[in-house]
Amino acid sequence: MSTNPTAAPVVVSVPRGELDAALRFAAAEAAVHRCPIRLVHAYEPGPSLSGPPVTEAGAARVMRHALRDAQAVVDPGLSVTGELVRGPCVEAVLDTSTDARVVVLQRRDLLHLIRSLTRSLDGAAVRRSQIPLACVPPAWTAPDRDVRPITVGIDAPEHSADLLRASVALAREHGAPLRVLHTWSFPKPYDEAVLLRVGREWEAWAREDIEHVLRPLRPGLPVDVEVEVQHGAPLPALLAAAAESRLVVLGRHGIHREIGSRLGPVTRAVLHDAPCPVLLIPTAALHHDRSTNGLVDTDRRA
Repeated sequence: MSTNPTAAPVVVSVPRGELDAALRFAAAEAAVHRCPIRLVHAYEPGPSLSGPPVTEAGAARVMRHALRDAQAVVDPGLSVTGELVRGPCVEAVLDTSTDARVVVLQRRDLLHLIRSLTRSLDGAAVRRSQIPLACVPPAWTAPDRDVRPITVGIDAPEHSADLLRASVALAREHGAPLRVLHTWSFPKPYDEAVLLRVGREWEAWAREDIEHVLRPLRPGLPVDVEVEVQHGAPLPALLAAAAESRLVVLGRHGIHREIGSRLGPVTRAVLHDAPCPVLLIPTAALHHDRSTNGLVDTDRRA
């Protein structure tokens, strides 16, 4: 297998520690797309709270070890390169990865990721918000023949077209079944009354909104697509689905005027607790809202 020279790379954020799971995930993605892998290690020279001082020589050693480990799991013929960048962990990696197909992170970098996405609203933050991100649990392994589905969590069905199209494309590329999961509920004390009176109709409306997007995508699709609409909170349903999935796909919020690129509480909890990799796909476009005189998120629910 040889690298497609025009393919966007899979970028792996290299920490000062264990990287096996992220490398395995990146290697699998690169094999599907015949794309190069670029390892990026961000470092800030100076004192360290968790070990010896950070130096350029030490960063170079980290990269040499990561390149050695990558060569052991990446298919022969696929390009693997390394890059050292100065700056905060994850933030500096994202700033040098605007050309990436996806940036792959170990779960231990989750707090750094949240900080890099939310602490500013400059041009760099806008660029970071447009990069697909994959967060991989440290104990994750993929079976040789994985028949589990890709699960995509849908918040608002009427605004799900971009995320559904991207998820169908992923399922097609990986030859994986696709499970579309949507949960719904209302605040107490209204939830029980709505469920009793119009629960079935509400679920039918949600399913139809999802099927409306999926309908033109189904012909010729070589994989099964299952739509599941549940009443209840999204987090338990997503984590239960993650236990039976090869990958969970969620949409990323766009840019909010005051807090940058927001990760809602459900997304953060799934990133932290899911037993499988979680892929965040940017779907909310930036737009200028005259009423607030700034950039706002087109979907603020999750």
